[in-house]
Amino acid sequence: MSGGASSDAPDIAWGHLKNAATGLMFTRLFAGGPAAWTGAIFTWTDSVASMASAAANSWADPKVQAIQAETGSQPLGRLINRVLA
Repeated sequence: MSGGASSDAPDIAWGHLKNAATGLMFTRLFAGGPAAWTGAIFTWTDSVASMASAAANSWADPKVQAIQAETGSQPLGRLINRVLA
């Protein structure tokens, strides 16, 4: 993610993601120098398809869009990983 932080965003996001995610974590960059990103959002899930659908609903929420406009935040990319151990 880029942009500023919001204390409301985690609660709003979890409202959309809780049925698809098994965990959610927000992080903020500390002393990152010239990094293009300012934070990251991590989610854990048993179904990537369910998570993608829930995430699309979250990003489409007018409350989330208002927070993004206020903080200048936006997603910069997505990574999908699989834990094997």
